[in-house]
Amino acid sequence: MTIKANNTTNMNPNLKNPSRACLWTGRILGAVVVMVLLADAGVLLLAPQLLAKNMEATGFPIELSAVIGGILAASTAL
Repeated sequence: MTIKANNTTNMNPNLKNPSRACLWTGRILGAVVVMVLLADAGVLLLAPQLLAKNMEATGFPIELSAVIGGILAASTAL
């Protein structure tokens, strides 16, 4: 018994040359994610008192906000 592979899983047959709309959609979505992560890191670094109640509710001490913000900013920059 021979099973033939069906190549229907490839949704975009032209993967090497995506359309301009696909390229710009990917760039914009990537930029939005980076901006949100940097905003979160900025709040953790510059205004940790805004998150004090939420951090303590989740079990994180407020003193770690600078460390978490630095790690988040560094990983986003990389």
